[in-house]
Amino acid sequence: MRLLSILILLFTLSCKSGQERNVIDPVNVPNKLSVFSYVGWGVNPSFVEKGELPLGPAEKDWFYMVVPGKAIPRSIELNSPTYMQSSCKLSAMKENQKKLYQDAVLSANAKWKGAPDLEKKSFDLLSKEKTEALVCKPTGDMGANYKSCECLIYVMFKGGKEELAKKVIN
Repeated sequence: MRLLSILILLFTLSCKSGQERNVIDPVNVPNKLSVFSYVGWGVNPSFVEKGELPLGPAEKDWFYMVVPGKAIPRSIELNSPTYMQSSCKLSAMKENQKKLYQDAVLSANAKWKGAPDLEKKSFDLLSKEKTEALVCKPTGDMGANYKSCECLIYVMFKGGKEELAKKVIN
């Protein structure tokens, strides 16, 4: 019985806690801010949002980018935190969507850098794909409100970088 107790104790001590396993950023900042270091081609947003990496091979069908946003003036006038947050998130998506598409295309095929039709080609390829802001955080002097923000946005392209590279080749 004593040997069994010792074995159980040793097994328990040797196991890693759930927080130590598969974490992208072990020094996790409150409110999931560690995800803001996650840019380029990566795994499913559900893993990124939790700050985890999947166990084993995973599809890298998502292209991530950190972008700035601004709340609309009306939300600031009303001093509505929720309205500021949602308008800042929408602004980040709207104002940076083309850049997200272009960066995804360039990461798949660098030969397109400086191409005159890069904007059109990237928009044609990716505008129908799922594009969202995963998470945002407030920025600026005030810090606690969303007059300005930084968001992690992504576009999903089935097959990821390799499949997009095939589509971009002339």
